[in-house]
This record gives sequence, C-alpha cells and structure tokens, in this order.
Amino acid sequence: MIYVVRVVIMLLVFEVVACGYLLSSKMLSVEPAVPAFYLDDPLLRRTFEKLSRQAQSGNDLDWQHLAEALLGQGYYAYAESNYREALKLNPDNVEARFGLAFCLDKMGRTESSTREYRIFLEKETRRPESQKLVFYAKYAIGRNFLREEKLPEAEKEFRENSKFIPANYQLAKLLIRSERAEEALPLINKNLKGIPFSLGFHFLNYLAMQELNRPEQAQSAREMIEKSAYLVSLNFNNDYIDPFYMKYGQERNATE
Repeated sequence: MIYVVRVVIMLLVFEVVACGYLLSSKMLSVEPAVPAFYLDDPLLRRTFEKLSRQAQSGNDLDWQHLAEALLGQGYYAYAESNYREALKLNPDNVEARFGLAFCLDKMGRTESSTREYRIFLEKETRRPESQKLVFYAKYAIGRNFLREEKLPEAEKEFRENSKFIPANYQLAKLLIRSERAEEALPLINKNLKGIPFSLGFHFLNYLAMQELNRPEQAQSAREMIEKSAYLVSLNFNNDYIDPFYMKYGQERNATE
C-alpha cells in the first residue's frame, strides 16, 4: 500500500513539474510579429508562415530573415520587433543591428535610429561585403541630424563620409544654404570631374554661382543642367530593400 502511495505521489510531482515547465516555456516563448492582414495575400502567406516557424524554434539568423522579409514589404514596425528578437539572441549580429536602425529611421524615430547606427558602426568588422552598409549608416546619421535641424552635427557626419558621393552632395548643399558657397565649390568641382553630367551637382553649381553673384558662370551651369541626368541617388532605401523584396516578396512567389 505504501509503495502504491509513493508511486502516486511521484506521478503527481512529475505531472506538476512537467506542467510547470510547459507553461513557463509557453510564457517565455516569443511569438513572431507579423501583420494579420498578410493572410489576405496568398503569395505572402506561405513565406511568412514558414519564416515564422523557423524563427520561433531557431536562432538569431532565423529572426533576422523574418525581419528582412517584412522589411522588404514595408512592414517596418513588425520588422523592428523581429530584429530586436534577433539581437536578444546575438547582440553582435551587425546585419540585424543595421536593419533595426533602418526601421527606426523609416518610422521617424531619428534619435533611436542614430543610436543603433552608431552601435552598428562600433561592432562592424569592416568586412568587404558590408562596406556599403558602413557608407549608408554614416550617411543616414548625417541625414537624421538634418531632419533634427542639427546642422553642425550633420556637416561633421557628411565630411567624415567623403568617399560616399551622396554625402558630398549633402555637404555641398548644406554649405551653400549656410552662405558658404565659396567653400562648396571645390567639393562640387571635384565630383563633377568624376560625374561630368550629374544633374544634382550642376544644380548645386548653379546655386553657388547665383549666391556668389557670378551671372555668366551661373548661366553656364544652367545650360549644363539641361544636358545632364539624375546620376546620383540621394536615397539608399531602394538599394537596401530591393534584395529583400526579390528574395522573399511577391515576384519570387509569383514564379514558383
């Protein structure tokens, strides 16, 4: 009889422990953040459901891939949540860190975005494949300062990113608007040597000549505007997002 009682007690203890473990596991597990309305799109449903399952039982890269798929569709808030889960598992995941900064940037949370871009730049190992992201991060920080109307800080960031042509454009534009057109001219001319038919830099040259009261040179710059084309992209968003759209998005699903 005593033996039977002991067995029953042991079974009850085991059940309590097992139930407690399952309950705590369920409470501690994180549900991947995905928009409910994606279910209306059969082309995306399969992708998001698969990536969600992988993330829930996977590592930081699985959460990162889910975030990238959401980012590719423009779901920035949902992508932010999943990037944060990736970083909880691996704070040194620089791709996830940049993705988080980008999402915050797109949602107008400039201070938080700048902070995450800074962390990315601190952790980034200067690998050749991610050098473009380094240029993007520095440029985005300068652009955030412009949005916050912190012009000296923006100028500093653009100057330190001199190998990135869009940063040169923003710096020259900032100098002209700060009534320092003479200081902007060497930067404009340097870039026009490399991109002789850049619409953007010829337009800045025109503005500089107007400010310096040089009508003949302003007219020459205006004539070059008519002969030029939009060759300098001032927004890296599409370059960054498009690969995710193509990898996880509708075009990929439509061909399967």
